[in-house]
Amino acid sequence: MQPIREWFSASAIEKLKIGVKNFPKYRNKIRARAKRDAYKFRDVPSRGCKGFVREYHISSLPENVQASILIKLSRQNPSIAAKPRQKKYCRETLWAWFGKRTDALRDEATRRLNAILLVNKLIDGDIGITQARELAASEIGVDPTSIWRWQERVKGYHRHDWWPALCPKYIGRQVTAKFSHEAWEFFKSHYLHESKPNYSTSYHVTKDAARANGWKPPSIDAVKNRLWREIPTLVRVLRRDGEKAVLMTFPPQERDKTKLKAMEWINGDGFTHKVYVRFPGGETRKAVTWFFQDIHSNV
Repeated sequence: MQPIREWFSASAIEKLKIGVKNFPKYRNKIRARAKRDAYKFRDVPSRGCKGFVREYHISSLPENVQASILIKLSRQNPSIAAKPRQKKYCRETLWAWFGKRTDALRDEATRRLNAILLVNKLIDGDIGITQARELAASEIGVDPTSIWRWQERVKGYHRHDWWPALCPKYIGRQVTAKFSHEAWEFFKSHYLHESKPNYSTSYHVTKDAARANGWKPPSIDAVKNRLWREIPTLVRVLRRDGEKAVLMTFPPQERDKTKLKAMEWINGDGFTHKVYVRFPGGETRKAVTWFFQDIHSNV
């Protein structure tokens, strides 16, 4: 069985035509996204010509992009997925570890197991695997790629051991890398700015300032993890995109008209025509037509 590739150039990602929404299709924009989001990369000698090619590690890509790439590769080369991986594990140890997990983690494992079993049931009913994942995802409220990852996770496990195998492997709070308070405050002031600098730029500017002031900034990944862990999403959106962007993160309000009576509330709106009209009083201006609507009946 051939190993699955871990490194991909922007050109290779473009050729796969992954078709993921909100992810660029063309190599130049993929490189720009990689630079903006600080993807893990390496430079390897180019084949057939001088110079180097930059490749990005698959773990740096968004999860739905990772899933699409792996699915594309498995379709192009069936040998990648033809033979299931045989995991070597001790059932007693696995179940003993599972028994020590919290109720919340076991409930999450149950939810994942039910999703996989639902997909299998739909497939047995002559529904394609992609559609089955989409239906199951809609039923439990997750993305179809999450179900795909859970299915990959239980490969090589006996069916009776899927439940503990699906339990999230949370390890609690990890040790935070050493980070000077001054460097952290400098990074936040630069990154959380309305000019919206990309993450990599803010990190390198902070690194230069740290070198000049004797601060201690950790690695780029450690800074990224701390940013995502300590700065709430809404705070990042507010500082970088403004209040309107924050409002756009909330679901739209839905009007409930069940308690209203006919003609109790009236909605009005005016439309200004692009023609000038001379009114009886002698005034000449653009005409405005007003429309009124009964909210209860929408008439």
